[in-house]
Amino acid sequence: MCAFCVLCQHNVERFNAYDGVLDYNHPVVVPGLEKRFEVTRAQAPGFFRGWPGWEKFADDVERARAEADGVVMNTFVEMEPEYVAGYAAARAMKDVLIFVHDN
Repeated sequence: MCAFCVLCQHNVERFNAYDGVLDYNHPVVVPGLEKRFEVTRAQAPGFFRGWPGWEKFADDVERARAEADGVVMNTFVEMEPEYVAGYAAARAMKDVLIFVHDN
């Protein structure tokens, strides 16, 4: 996923943006971003959240993310610097970029 998607998913879960929203097509504002973006639960249900029987797995994934030293994203800083930096700040991670390209 790109940095924008990773940060949006993180912020929606971190700030409980879907709490109290029963309609899967009701838009909510993604919190913690400079620009205003709206998303519905139907568009972005979250990583295994809301799927019956997957709650424990979703909790395990979130715990692993919290303990991780970093994350791999399909992006480059010049394209979406505010979202790379925003996710690094939200997770208290340092930016580490490795790029290998063979012709």
